[in-house]
Amino acid sequence: MEEHERATKKLEKALSKYLKNPERLPPTRPTCKPDKHDKSMDKNTRVDTIEYYKHRIEALERQVAISRGGVDKRNATSYGFVSYPSMARAHITAKAVRGKHPKGTSIQLATKPEDIIWANLTKSKATRRWNGFVGNVLFFLLSVLFVIPNALIAVFLSNLNNITLIWPSFSYYLIRDAEFYAVVQGFLAPTVTSIIYLLLPVAMRRLCAWQG
Repeated sequence: MEEHERATKKLEKALSKYLKNPERLPPTRPTCKPDKHDKSMDKNTRVDTIEYYKHRIEALERQVAISRGGVDKRNATSYGFVSYPSMARAHITAKAVRGKHPKGTSIQLATKPEDIIWANLTKSKATRRWNGFVGNVLFFLLSVLFVIPNALIAVFLSNLNNITLIWPSFSYYLIRDAEFYAVVQGFLAPTVTSIIYLLLPVAMRRLCAWQG
């Protein structure tokens, strides 16, 4: 399903670019290299993007149909989903089993399918514990290392005059282009700080997902 979604997005992107102006189509159709997940083609050859992803999606849809048809023949998984005719009934059931573990199960309301990290559902408790321990260590190290850019921003970017303490010759440029460096000082510190605060949550989310 993930490969199908990825292939669909790439096909839509290629079509929107190629058909941007239907009256004047580009002289050549877009090309690409086959997906790294596609084992049936040489990864070094270039193919027609539209035709390739069209056939790729069709092949993946056949695989999905085969997989769904044989779902009852597979071994039981450690998780399952139950659908209810209404949201109210699902909430009533969740409230009734709160704090209870019938036959060793844990029952809770499911999140939206697009918010589920499917690979994490099959991780064992041992893997989760180990990843959790390593993740907590990395969180600690990341928190400590985060002090360094904050200190550099506060000391040097917020006041460019401090750079002259370790690079005396910089004072010449600072005096010569005073107006330019005044603008740089006003924009650089908040810009770098904003970039760091944008990247940090991304790193945290990926680490949490890896922990399971």
